[in-house]
Amino acid sequence: MTSFLGPETPRPFAVISESSKLASYATESRSIQGQSKFGVAYDKQLFSLLHKHLEVDTTDRICFVGDGDDEVAFFLHDRFCLSQPVHHVSPLPCHTGIQPDIEGAPVLRFGIGAERFFAEAASQSAYHSYYDKIVMMDCMALYVNRQRLLANVLRTLSDGGKLLIVHRPVAVNSLPLFRLALLRAQQRDVDVKTLLNDISAVGMEFTWELENVKALMPKAWWMELLARRRISHTQYLSDTEILHGLRELQEGVFKYQGPMVEFFDRLFMVTATKPSVAASLARTTRRSSQGSIKSKEELKLSLLLTEEYRKLLFSKK
Repeated sequence: MTSFLGPETPRPFAVISESSKLASYATESRSIQGQSKFGVAYDKQLFSLLHKHLEVDTTDRICFVGDGDDEVAFFLHDRFCLSQPVHHVSPLPCHTGIQPDIEGAPVLRFGIGAERFFAEAASQSAYHSYYDKIVMMDCMALYVNRQRLLANVLRTLSDGGKLLIVHRPVAVNSLPLFRLALLRAQQRDVDVKTLLNDISAVGMEFTWELENVKALMPKAWWMELLARRRISHTQYLSDTEILHGLRELQEGVFKYQGPMVEFFDRLFMVTATKPSVAASLARTTRRSSQGSIKSKEELKLSLLLTEEYRKLLFSKK
C-alpha cells in the first residue's frame, strides 16, 4: 500500500531577495497638514497644559524653541489670539529660519541655533527682558553647556515672565519606539535631576510636574513620523536603521493590533521664573555703638521701660 503526498497548499514562499524604500512607509502629507504630528486631540490637551503652566496673555511676546517641523510654534499665535508674532528659534543651526520684523530692535537670525541666538540676544540691550514667555520644547538634551544657555535665556526674560521647559525623560518613556531608537535616546538623554540642578544653578525659581497627554492615531501615521525622523532622537539614525526599526514594529507590537495606535506621551514640564525679591530670605543686621558684634556672647541687650511697667516690676509685695 502506497500513499502519495502532494505539494503543500499553499506552497511555501521562498524569499530570493527583498528590498524596500523608506519613502514607501510615508503616506501623503495630508495627515500632517493643519495639525500637530500627534493629532487634534493631542493638540487640545497640549495647549491646555501650556496655558496652565504659562498663563498666556494675548499681549505676550513669546519665543518658541523647538523642531523646525513642529507645528506647535505656528499654532500658538492662533490658539491664544496673540497680538504679536511668535518667534520660532531652531534648537540647532539650520539653513533656514523665520525672521519676523521686530520693531525698534536689531534683526536676529533665527536659524543659527538657540545657543547662539540667545547669546546674541543677551548681548543686545534691546532684547534685555524682552520676552514674556519662552517655551523650550523637547530640546534640552541637545546642549552640553545648559547653564550658559539658561543664563542667556534668563537675561531675555522679562520681570514676571515665565520659561517653560518641556522634556521627555527616557526613564518614563511611553512612546512606541523600536529598540535602537530607544537605545539612542538613552545615550543622549539628560537626567531630570541634572536638568533641575542646571536651572537652579543660574538662580531661577521653578516648579515641575509630570503630565500625561493622550495620543490616538493610525499606525500608518506613526510609521510615517518615524520614517520622516519627526520623533525625538530618530534624526541620529540612518535610513537602514530606521527601516529595520519599522520592520521590527510591524513584526512586533503592531502586528496584531488594529489600524489605530493609542499611547500616552509623558512630558516633564518645568516652569521657571526670575528670582523674586520678596522670596529672598529675611536678613537681620545687628548694630552697636561700640562697633560690629562678633559673637553672641558680646551682645548686650537693653530694654527701656515706661513708668507704668516700672511700678509693676519693682513694686513691693
